[in-house]
Amino acid sequence: MKWIYILYSIMVIGVFTSCYDEKALTPTEDGEGMSRYEFPQGTNAWDKDIEEIWEKFNVYLIYKDFKHADFNRSWTGGGLGLENDGVDLTDEQVERTTRFMKEHIFAYLNEEIVPKVLPMYWYMTYDFHSFMELDLGFMVLKYKTPMKTAYDGLDFWVVCLEGEDPSLESMTEASEKINFPVTKRDFFIRRGDILEHILLTSFDKGNIEIPANFETGFDYKTEIKKEDWEIDDENYYLTRGFPGSYNVAGITFGFSRLEGIGDISNSKNFQNYIRLCLYYSVAELDEKYPRSKYPFLREKRDLVANYFKITYNVDFDAIVEGPEIGE
Repeated sequence: MKWIYILYSIMVIGVFTSCYDEKALTPTEDGEGMSRYEFPQGTNAWDKDIEEIWEKFNVYLIYKDFKHADFNRSWTGGGLGLENDGVDLTDEQVERTTRFMKEHIFAYLNEEIVPKVLPMYWYMTYDFHSFMELDLGFMVLKYKTPMKTAYDGLDFWVVCLEGEDPSLESMTEASEKINFPVTKRDFFIRRGDILEHILLTSFDKGNIEIPANFETGFDYKTEIKKEDWEIDDENYYLTRGFPGSYNVAGITFGFSRLEGIGDISNSKNFQNYIRLCLYYSVAELDEKYPRSKYPFLREKRDLVANYFKITYNVDFDAIVEGPEIGE
């Protein structure tokens, strides 16, 4: 199957070396964007919820009347014909997706932390995916990769909570069907993943600041210890108060170990503490990072959690717990 991996390599190179598309990179003028959709998009109960979200957060939740081009208005051009697509939601799908957005996302946000963060549109779609067909002459290869979220649109984000089985339409081996969350853990993963992006983007935009006393006690110069047999060393990274390194799998698998002191800074460390507050309940922290073993790390976690609650009205404990899961 070497040809598959070669093809993937070509696809990656194509994404990063794609030509600049002047038309795609031209932002919509004031008012122009709204011509793409009627808003509100209906008169159902969920449309009222969507209107209330727009009034408070200035973002349009769109769930139907999509065109293929809508999913490809991006700051970066595609490569080798790789494009995105999605499907309008049915009434049943839009009802539960709107409930998810209302109860699991916007219930934990406020007007102070979202300026310059949320896009004009937030698409709620079914079966959101990237797709490519490659004609080799003797055969046509099809690659479909389901995507749960997208944040790189020109004036939009995408959230997808369910979709089709890609194995029925694609030769891609690593793709998995997106299923609507069912268990409390399922909802926790989807909720935390989205809120992590929003909070870290808010930090990048300057809406969230690092408290002055956060840096106190951290040593960003002395090399850390990282191996399992060094766990009792005073310079072991967790003992020094460093949660670890960001893992691309995010909230699903938590942190990777910190490889070296040069990989961390006060800003990166603060962002990791935001993640730490989002990833684990207090009970889980007691098991994974007991206070008796890692008192400094737990002290800083409490500092960050209390700081967000008092300063920005963001309650990490409530986010981790989540709302009651209805039938």
